[in-house]
Amino acid sequence: MRNRNLVAWLCVMLLCLTGCSSFGGGNVFEEFRLDGDAPISQRETLDSYAERVLPVIDDFQRSVSAAGAGELRVGEREVPRFPATMCGDDGYLIRARAALGELVPLETLISLGNERFLPLGFSGPRVTERENGKTDLYWFDKENGGAVSVIHAPGSHIGIGSESGCRILNADVNDFRAELAANYPYEPGFTRPN
Repeated sequence: MRNRNLVAWLCVMLLCLTGCSSFGGGNVFEEFRLDGDAPISQRETLDSYAERVLPVIDDFQRSVSAAGAGELRVGEREVPRFPATMCGDDGYLIRARAALGELVPLETLISLGNERFLPLGFSGPRVTERENGKTDLYWFDKENGGAVSVIHAPGSHIGIGSESGCRILNADVNDFRAELAANYPYEPGFTRPN
């Protein structure tokens, strides 16, 4: 029951962070700017994001698992880990299913994230310490949009999420979704890199 509540809480928090950040007008999440600074027509396409960034996020999840998080619990059975959904009038985004695992030292998470996301041009990490003792890490792609986030909850767990931000998709959406599902299928958990 505790794990189910934890998954539900993490999903709500990720949805609040990513969903609320898409609206302008002075909301508390506006500073996160997951949509990117460049106009959608000038951003890296979602096709390119899937080829360039998703393998790195997958590698990050597997490396965190191997570094002590153990078997990460990722998504739901029969649901792809990285689903594509429509955003705006002419764009799509990929919002990863939450990956949950055992606690890993914060310094290890920062090191593993920096090794992978800084070479991609992401900023970060932005470190936010909450009053309840949890720490949030964010690596942002400020130009194209999107972020990778990690929740570090001492004495409890880590959670990993990501979003591409809204981008143009050049491929047929059904073919693209099928390719994502084939490349990143649901896994009940994994404990080591490929």
